[in-house]
Amino acid sequence: MRALMNFQERDGWWIHIIAADCRTVLLSFRRVRDQETLLRIVRKLHGDPELAEHDIRRWGRGSVWIDPSPEQRKTLGAFNFV
Repeated sequence: MRALMNFQERDGWWIHIIAADCRTVLLSFRRVRDQETLLRIVRKLHGDPELAEHDIRRWGRGSVWIDPSPEQRKTLGAFNFV
């Protein structure tokens, strides 16, 4: 299942994950402390860290398509990033 991970820098990095239909919320806003943690999460959820890093450098925010495994999909809401 593809999903879209949105992120924005605001006193840390805020992450929001929505389904491919761009309506269904899979993970409400969560905060991570730094860029390294954000990129680690992108890699873990099978996203493109280079694209995420490009958006970070250029805009300070962005989106990347991710493809979480079935096990990861079950626990998305349980992630405690901070």
